[in-house]
Amino acid sequence: MQVALGSTWGECWVGQSTRDANPALHYIGTSLWTSPPARPWFADKHVMYHGLIAPLQPYRIRGALWYQGEGNTDPSVVHYRDLLSGLIEGWRRDWGQGDFPFLIVQLPAYGGTKTPWHSYELLREAQLQVSRATANAGLAVTIDTGGTADPHPVDKQPVGERLARLARAQVYGHAIIPTGPIYAGGTADAGGVNLRFEHAGDGLQAVGGSLRTFEAAGVDEVFHPAAAAITAADTVRVTSATVPVIAEVRYGWDWNPDCNLVNSEMLPASPFRAAMNGSIAANPSKITISSDTTGSSTISWDTNLSAGAHVTRASAGDPEEEIGAACTGAVTVSGLGPGKTIFRLYGDEDRVRLLDTIEVTGTVSPLTVHADGTLRLDNRPFTGIGVNYFSAFERILNNPEDTSFEAGFADLERWGVPFARLDVSGFWPRKANLFFTNRTEYFRRLDQVVASAERHGVGLVLTLFWTTFTFPDLAGERLDQLAVSNSVTRQKMREFATEVVNRYKHSRAIWAWEFGNEWSLVVDLPNGAEFLPPTWTNLGNPPTRDPVRDLLATDTILPAMLDIGRLIKELDPGRPLSTGHAMSRPSQWHQDQWKRGLLPIGSAWNTDSVAQAEAITLRQCPDPYDLLSVHVYGNDPQRLPNFATFAARAGKALFVGEFGTPPAEQANYAAMLSAIRVHSPLAAVWVYDRPQPVDEYSITTTNSRSWMLRDLLPRSSPLGPGGGSPSDRCPTPTASPSPPGATMTPSPPLLPSGLLGSATTTLRTPTTVTP
Repeated sequence: MQVALGSTWGECWVGQSTRDANPALHYIGTSLWTSPPARPWFADKHVMYHGLIAPLQPYRIRGALWYQGEGNTDPSVVHYRDLLSGLIEGWRRDWGQGDFPFLIVQLPAYGGTKTPWHSYELLREAQLQVSRATANAGLAVTIDTGGTADPHPVDKQPVGERLARLARAQVYGHAIIPTGPIYAGGTADAGGVNLRFEHAGDGLQAVGGSLRTFEAAGVDEVFHPAAAAITAADTVRVTSATVPVIAEVRYGWDWNPDCNLVNSEMLPASPFRAAMNGSIAANPSKITISSDTTGSSTISWDTNLSAGAHVTRASAGDPEEEIGAACTGAVTVSGLGPGKTIFRLYGDEDRVRLLDTIEVTGTVSPLTVHADGTLRLDNRPFTGIGVNYFSAFERILNNPEDTSFEAGFADLERWGVPFARLDVSGFWPRKANLFFTNRTEYFRRLDQVVASAERHGVGLVLTLFWTTFTFPDLAGERLDQLAVSNSVTRQKMREFATEVVNRYKHSRAIWAWEFGNEWSLVVDLPNGAEFLPPTWTNLGNPPTRDPVRDLLATDTILPAMLDIGRLIKELDPGRPLSTGHAMSRPSQWHQDQWKRGLLPIGSAWNTDSVAQAEAITLRQCPDPYDLLSVHVYGNDPQRLPNFATFAARAGKALFVGEFGTPPAEQANYAAMLSAIRVHSPLAAVWVYDRPQPVDEYSITTTNSRSWMLRDLLPRSSPLGPGGGSPSDRCPTPTASPSPPGATMTPSPPLLPSGLLGSATTTLRTPTTVTP
């Protein structure tokens, strides 16, 4: 029986009960359709499963053939291994026929135009990984059947023949070679790497000359074409004059590779990539690590492995030691120290099949939010004030030679400032586009900023999407596409968040992730047409704005926030996550209700009650966001106690992501600081060392506003076991702010050796930025 419909995502074929039971699939939407709509590729997730698969489950089946994947070569490819594994598990459970055969067609070569946000390579790898890690699954390799601008092979017969061969061998027990060569492990020596393949038959062969499309990389992860030769019936040796010490090898790693490695049955080898010890490249979601309140760390991993699988640990260059059998799913180890610890997950006892590696420096999540909303630093109750260092990354992004952030972090260390909040997307589309056009260079620059913070013991709150318009403008779309799951805007946002979080989630410097900056201030405004995004075409904006489609509502930004928030928590579940929102406007609940058609326009400017302010605040800060973000300026300190109550009732920690006063309002500073100390465990002053463009809020350790830092730091303090009352944690200042022009004298460190410091300050996000 054929049940197929083209142009569908894999998510459409997963049942909602499977999604709900599997945390790795919680990124999939929850709405259901009972029958296929006319254009299912635009439909809600789950539609194909409930419309076409579930009705067949009263009937018995012999097995399933799966040919799908082109639709998931977009940024959702990062989920595809979990998606396909969960789909197989769910179908088998719902059918109730045990582990029936599930045979997968690996995507063929595709000769269409490449785009930077799609990856046929990663999709094929995920299919290979699932076929090897799932019981009674198989892979039909079809890399040689495509190559045209049509992603589907023109000649379908080889696809059917290879599925039939796979079924004959795997399901019916015929003594034939089931599929093409599959990489099975390897060893490295001084001269190169020897790769071993399963299903070689009577021997590997190269079609049409010497082997092609093999590449090698050293520890720098830069790949170069490599020489490859068949040295035994099941072995290929790879060497490279450019890469004398090979750390990684890959084969056929392209959309349309010219592959020519086959077995004696002339069946093509699957593309793959492998680390120097012969592993299939790591799946970063295989191992997760979290810390508890006692200082212990829990290492957990995929349990769909053979009984021989196990995890090892090596610290400070020591030999690997066994810490647990993978069939148990998790193991608890003592708290991680300051040095680097490497955890490895192997698929078998002889360490040939490495499935994942993570490297950890110190505790992975130094800052944590507990279920009652309390904030802890290294498992000790914590309160403190840091700075907004908005331009730390912006400097080197503007000028690759500008490393002045190094001196900035050194000063923050000297004055005991524990953390900084900064933008990592680039603010303007033209700047943010470096990530998509030259990812290596983007990370070369951001790596320097993170490494500097690590060296100086300064924690980081990284804001991923500072402005509402940057990623829609990059995608060439209107801002209303923030609400559309399959829009290019959302694809780019998922791709960016995935890469950044995966790259830095094991850095001790990262204290928290943040979605955006003050997105809540520009939604649901009845006069929103007066506040449309800028049109600086030289910075990547479009020349005009649409007064309808570029207006934002809470209902526009929430889908994007939930999507990215869930993605971040899947990748890095232990760290706090902030929306980056400002304090709600006095009429924000009424305006949200008006925008949703629940109140007339005449009510849009009515003042919210406290209960209404709580309702809109929590609506705009949904789970999994566990830091309730507010920004405090002007008269906002008077409302701060209410927001502390909102956070406590929701089990979230109140984060004053920005607070500050311009020079003309310095008299308000003491009252603002007093309210923050009493009501918020974490805050950051606006703004540290931001001279360009000229910013009247800018604070340095030597300018006329240095007194603001001096007044902040001595009153920030970590708490030992037992904590204390809010007033104990955040004592009210007894002295007035120092006069402008005063300079600071360094004070001794405020935290014990090995901690990141105890003071915190925050930054003021610009409401307008002059290019």
